[in-house]
Amino acid sequence: MSEPKRIDREFTGRIATLSGREKEILALFARGQSAKRIAIALGLSPRTVEAHSASIIRKLAAENRMHAVAMAVDAGVVHL
Repeated sequence: MSEPKRIDREFTGRIATLSGREKEILALFARGQSAKRIAIALGLSPRTVEAHSASIIRKLAAENRMHAVAMAVDAGVVHL
């Protein structure tokens, strides 16, 4: 039973490495926004949003953007 708690602590540690902007972008991806729409909404270039997306995936050790979103939702970090 202690295994899930260890995983939660590990994930919490990884979430803590995300910048505020990365958390904001992750939440917008969770709401179904595309990188282009996020870029427009935040006044960024789509390339910058894609760079943040790549950083999120790397920091969370996710397989892809949707995996990162699913992990964050499951952990209660991102709310839909």
